[in-house]
Amino acid sequence: MHAIFGKRLFARKASVHMSGLTKEDFVESVEDIITRLRAQLERHTIAARCTTPTVLPGGSMRRFAMLCCAAALVGCAKTENKAPASSTPATPPPPAPIALADVAGKWTVKAMNQSRDTTLVTYQLTATADTTGWSILFPNRRQPVPVRVGAVAGDSIVIDAGPYESVLRKGVQVTTHGVFRLQNGVIVGTTVAHYKTTRADSVRNLVTEGTRMP
Repeated sequence: MHAIFGKRLFARKASVHMSGLTKEDFVESVEDIITRLRAQLERHTIAARCTTPTVLPGGSMRRFAMLCCAAALVGCAKTENKAPASSTPATPPPPAPIALADVAGKWTVKAMNQSRDTTLVTYQLTATADTTGWSILFPNRRQPVPVRVGAVAGDSIVIDAGPYESVLRKGVQVTTHGVFRLQNGVIVGTTVAHYKTTRADSVRNLVTEGTRMP
């Protein structure tokens, strides 16, 4: 019986296509169609469990076949319209670009070792909204050290200073190259200090963090 029903179902579906019908001819009452289809299937399943097989009347069988064809058309349409899932993870948006005006003002900056467990020196950084007037003022020194803004790229600002006398190595000239960015209202970055010496430790890497002064 199932084989005969299957053949009739496909014959009905082919008849629908040959008649020039589309899914739009069935979509108006999709929910009603699905509900009626489920009811027909449930009644058919219950009947199949009985000892005496129940055969649907000819008119009911034709309506049942048409319902199956309509559901098949709607299901195919939903499958065709569904966009394929992408396996490529979404690319995170790039960080917001920084502007010199974002950091204009005075900052208390501490330079730490790379482990961040020791503060080696604290100084005052003066920044402006353009590339002029930047400077560093170390404790117990009257003259600030001029700072050159090398580049503003993406979320980072590159600055250079020196040569000037190091506060960590007395009597030794040093040139510094730093890169920092603004993160949650704090400037964070790194600084590389190049000492004018013939010793093996002529380069020192530092981690910097600055908070805006009131």
